[in-house]
Amino acid sequence: MVTNACTIRPGIRTAAVLLASASFGLASMASAQKTDDDTLVVSAAVTSNCHLTGGTIPFGDIDVTLGREVDHDGSLIVRCTNGTDYSVTADKGLGDAATVTDRKLTGTTDTNNVLKYALYKDGGHSQNWGETAGSDDIVGQGTGIDQPYTIYGRVLANQPTVKKDTYGDTVTVTVTYN
Repeated sequence: MVTNACTIRPGIRTAAVLLASASFGLASMASAQKTDDDTLVVSAAVTSNCHLTGGTIPFGDIDVTLGREVDHDGSLIVRCTNGTDYSVTADKGLGDAATVTDRKLTGTTDTNNVLKYALYKDGGHSQNWGETAGSDDIVGQGTGIDQPYTIYGRVLANQPTVKKDTYGDTVTVTVTYN
């Protein structure tokens, strides 16, 4: 008969008992952990914003002796927060005694020289583009992406006495939104 015997020496028995006690203590500690919960509130407010990018209307070389209208298009871009209503207006420009229905390109060599022109919202040149909200403005609603608009320019016919010069004007374009 074979008998397996194990002799526990005093130092080893103490280590075994300590190891068992430590394992039990960790298990008791893990089950004794407590928690507390609360919430973290996260918020943001999206506001109405609009951005406007103007452009140019280059009429180029004009022969006023022909007595014809000269048309050329330009563009501008409006980008507004999705759902934001807006209005885009154009002032009279810098021409002396100009109005939104009688704009004037001014000569660079002689500022007394003027060349009359108009800006329109439509390709048929029947809807003047001006600065009166609800009347001659361009209205839209933002989509969050660029919204391009064509601006239709026209140098008016029958200006045969206009002198040779390079002409220019600056029109301030404004987007109003809420």
